[in-house]
Amino acid sequence: MVRALAVVACLRALGTHAGDLLKACGRPGTLVVLAAVKAAVLIPTLILAGRGGMVAVGLAMAGFTAVTMTLDIAVACTYTRTSGWAVLASLRPGAAGGVAVFAGLALVDAGLPATTP
Repeated sequence: MVRALAVVACLRALGTHAGDLLKACGRPGTLVVLAAVKAAVLIPTLILAGRGGMVAVGLAMAGFTAVTMTLDIAVACTYTRTSGWAVLASLRPGAAGGVAVFAGLALVDAGLPATTP
């Protein structure tokens, strides 16, 4: 569950700036529409995922956040006439750092003794 929520946090960090960009472009109404659509999809998604337990809810949130982050960035790119490729290129250094941190933490985790709840 915590791992899925960590993915959610990373994805939200990537998508948050798209909202700031929309506000700066004078399109705060677009944020309201996006939030309404997200809420309309998120609520039933979590209800269905809740039947599968906590891990299913975390995974559903990760998938939902990946889709909505992509939507937010696509809308911001449309309003600012920025290519999606330019956005991906700007994310490359941060993604490389994130992968390096993940690999280091995975090595540390593998070296720790297993515990039982």
